[in-house]
Amino acid sequence: MRILFLKLLLISPLIGFSQSEISETTIDSVSFKVKVNLKNATKDGIYLKGYVVNIPFEDLKKLDGKTIEVNGIATIEKRLENDITQYDKNGNKIIKQGRSRDTKHIQKPKYHIIKE
Repeated sequence: MRILFLKLLLISPLIGFSQSEISETTIDSVSFKVKVNLKNATKDGIYLKGYVVNIPFEDLKKLDGKTIEVNGIATIEKRLENDITQYDKNGNKIIKQGRSRDTKHIQKPKYHIIKE
């Protein structure tokens, strides 16, 4: 009985971890120059050259209208899958949050203003 209990105790963490999915894929490091336009800001950062760059909004206000160089490691966040519609126990449709297509992110960018 003790052996069975110990086996279950050792296996249970593996079962719990196997249910999680990795939603990000790392791609190469990127570097580009771009002019910042605050209109492209989102709650996640700002869209620059096809990437969602994680820059705090306070910094973005200071960078608005300036040309910067951005360096960082890019990751691809997978889109929402077109799964079968799911419902909760009360029969209400479960609404998933996320983007409808894959997005490229730079989570910890290094950036500086380029003097022109």
